[in-house]
Amino acid sequence: MKPLAAACMLLCLLVPRDSLAQLPIGTIAGVVRDAAGGVMTGAQVQAVSLATHQVRTTTTGEQGEYGFPALLPGTYDVSVEAAGFRRIIRPATVEAGTTTRADVVLRIGDLSDSVTVEGASPQIHYDSASVGGLITYDQIQGLPLNGRSFLELARLEPGVQSPTAANRNRTVVPVLGAPASNVGGARFTVDGGSVTSVGLGGAQMGFSQELVQEFQVSSVNFDLSAGMTDAGAINVVTRAGGNEPHANIFYFFRDHHLAAYPALNRDQNNPNPFFQRQQFGFALGGPVRRDRVFYFGNWERNDQRGVGTTTLLTPDFAHLSRITKSPLVGTLFSGRLDAKINSAHTVFVRHSRDASRALGPAAATTGGSPNAYPSNWNRVVTRADQSVVGFTSVLRPTLVNDLRFSSFTIRSRMSAPGEQECQSCLGLGAPSINIPQAGLVIGHSIANDVSERRFHLNDSITWQGSAHRARVGVDWEHNRDRNLIWNNEPVAITLFSPGRVRAYNALPGVSPEERIPLPAQFRTIDDILQLPLQGTTVGLGEPGVPQEN
Repeated sequence: MKPLAAACMLLCLLVPRDSLAQLPIGTIAGVVRDAAGGVMTGAQVQAVSLATHQVRTTTTGEQGEYGFPALLPGTYDVSVEAAGFRRIIRPATVEAGTTTRADVVLRIGDLSDSVTVEGASPQIHYDSASVGGLITYDQIQGLPLNGRSFLELARLEPGVQSPTAANRNRTVVPVLGAPASNVGGARFTVDGGSVTSVGLGGAQMGFSQELVQEFQVSSVNFDLSAGMTDAGAINVVTRAGGNEPHANIFYFFRDHHLAAYPALNRDQNNPNPFFQRQQFGFALGGPVRRDRVFYFGNWERNDQRGVGTTTLLTPDFAHLSRITKSPLVGTLFSGRLDAKINSAHTVFVRHSRDASRALGPAAATTGGSPNAYPSNWNRVVTRADQSVVGFTSVLRPTLVNDLRFSSFTIRSRMSAPGEQECQSCLGLGAPSINIPQAGLVIGHSIANDVSERRFHLNDSITWQGSAHRARVGVDWEHNRDRNLIWNNEPVAITLFSPGRVRAYNALPGVSPEERIPLPAQFRTIDDILQLPLQGTTVGLGEPGVPQEN
């Protein structure tokens, strides 16, 4: 049976003025009144981006209302003009998926006089039952993050558990205790493009925290714009360039001398486990052409050197205990270009890459032994790419269309370590050999080769009329992947332990001829293979698991 890997959804909503949506854009809306409280019809309202000087213009309706839908997150100046009244300027902050209320009261006076009033920012939404919140750029940059994974900050929202790393380059963020699986896992979108793992759950791509402008976490009662999910959605918005050039260079260092011992009981074989992590890179942005074209770029490197301890307590194999290097090297890159085509149309394009390679033991929760020998560890090489194009059109001051198209690919390979990664490792190149009673697993019999491609198109059009705002949209996603999974290839072997053999040899009814000889010491594969066979498992059939459409 093929897992569901495609979705096409049409949504048509009558949206209250302050309702939350899982979109990478926001809205400024409000009502213009005079000093006596009467509504102002036909007043000119303008929203200007402080970063790019892009301008949106509209007029107030019969009830004095106005709205600017489909705005990129950032800071704007909202100015209101009417004959016989002073010009009012009110700063407003736009956040992803949120409506910022910016009500204005006009005072009688000369139009040439300008008055700047208190800024507006998103507040509590009394008319929406959605449960969620937004992690801002200041929080991402200001709060300490071990490892610089911005998704760790999702825990600031109620009901969100700690993110965990999983296979195939996934980061799983459980929401309200829901399982991180096909339907139950949270959905992850970046600039409107999905990077969610189909069938397994979790985000399949990492991004530098320098790239993230903000991200929205929705857990309960979010609307259909979140896409195909029923257990939470995370909506990430990336940074864009502006008229002011800016650059940032960073370097973070951590090692075992700067941290406490990672366990309550010290391992006698490794009393001071080595660990070192260096993360460095840069981010820069600015104008290609002022008020027209802007760029933003980011590069980050993670060079992590750790060790894994194999502690064998059985006397027959205790001399095989060892400390082995467990490295992780990763690179994150993103480039974004924003352009103003004319007063009605804007476009942006972004490409991001997440590439990494690592060597380490498989987690016990995914079938790995908690004390596997290094020859049983996994070498994992992953590369994920996402390209996004966004096109926003102001068809009329009250009618705005936002179109997003993304392409996402990932290639992940898991295989046995080689001589370069695991020098002098017992069992290197051998199939998996397991001695359960002794707690020893050597060799390797599992390999994965996953290749996935996804195309994602979503389009939403917003219409503002009187005190109501209507939104209609379509979300289409096509996935195709090839999963090659070799289990027990060419064979997985289970042997009796030396203790079980000695117990058998000591039985009263076993003659000297029937006793099983044991080597004096177990130092080589040949020594270990003298233990009697308990069982074998051989993989059969086609290793490919197709998922498409």
